[in-house]
This record gives sequence, structure tokens and C-alpha cells, in this order.
Amino acid sequence: MEKTSVPVPRTFKDGEVVCKFRGGFNNWRSHPQGVVFQRGNRLLLNGKELLYEGEYRGWRSHPQGVVIERGNRFLLNGKELLYEGKWDFWHSHPRGVVISRGDRFLLNGKELLYEGECDDWRAHPEGIVIMKECRFLLNGTKLLYEGNRSDWRVHLEGVVILTEGRFLLNGTKLLYEGMYDSWDSHSTGIIVRIGCIWRFHCATPPVSRFDEPFV
Repeated sequence: MEKTSVPVPRTFKDGEVVCKFRGGFNNWRSHPQGVVFQRGNRLLLNGKELLYEGEYRGWRSHPQGVVIERGNRFLLNGKELLYEGKWDFWHSHPRGVVISRGDRFLLNGKELLYEGECDDWRAHPEGIVIMKECRFLLNGTKLLYEGNRSDWRVHLEGVVILTEGRFLLNGTKLLYEGMYDSWDSHSTGIIVRIGCIWRFHCATPPVSRFDEPFV
């Protein structure tokens, strides 16, 4: 798959506060421009900008807003149809949505990105990352990381591996080590939530370490 042009994400410095949010929420995910909060039937960028309001069964962040899942239809911001049809699982992609059907992985249900068995997978700007046992492969060929992990996410430069409380880019470059309540990968690093504070962390030295709760 050819490299795709990815919209430029918002630039954060290591340790910078992405947002503070004290209201209740059902879920959150990182976004190139910060954080998307799910509050009932509303999806809010950084807790302020309304991206979508209405019915949905699932959603994912997208560089141009959010992808909304309604039945067998996937809609950008609930309006633009990206794909309609059968699917087993799906992830948002800068060029639309990647759906899996059996062992086939298709961009917008048309372009075949990969075909074969895997234990897990995520969309990547250059295709998909598949996990086979302890190996993470871009489009099933390029080895990004091999080893143990407790969690993982896709990153523009490969994968972020969480192991023993350390967040490592491709298992080698330390992005963050310390406390967290939840986390997600960001286009250029990771976003870590502690309480009502969401902070950005990346691989610029010195590596941030926060051991005390934020107030």
C-alpha cells in the first residue's frame, strides 16, 4: 500500500497538558487535535467542540472528526458514507475505514490491504498492523516489534508497546514511565490520563515521569 498523506496533528510538547475535563464521560479516545469524549449521544473534541450528536452503535476518532457506526453503515461525522455492507470488525483509517471480513482486510470495503490469519489487528496510515503471537507486522511483512506486552496501540512510526509500566515505541524508545489511569496512542506520541488531566508524552529527552496525582 502506498503511503497516504496524513493531516498534520496538533503539536504538543512532552509533558504538555492536552486538556482538563471534570465532567462525566462514558469513554475517550485520542484525536490528532487532542481528545474526543463520549458523553451519551454526544462526541466532543477536547470536551468543547461538538463533533457529532445522535444515534450510533460505535465510533472511532478520525483526522477529520469521527467515524460513526450505525448498523452496517460507516459515516464520517455521521454524514459522509465511507462503507456499507458486511463486516466482522473495523477501525478508523485516515482514508476512511478498514473493515475485516474473515481473513480479508479492506479499506472502505474495496482495497485489499492484507489477507491472512492474525490474533489481533489495528489500522495504520500505511495499511494495517497485525499481531501474530508475539510479533507485530506492518501489512503482514515488516516486523515492528517482537516480544511480550500487556497492551499496544498503533503509532505513525510503528507501534507503542506497554510492558511493565513502560510505554515503548517499537519496544525500544521510551515515551513515558509512571502513573496513569488510562492511555491512548497519539499521532506523535501518547496521551495519558491521570484523574481529570490528559497529558501528552513523546520520546524527546528527558523522558517525563509523574509520580504524584494531579489536582
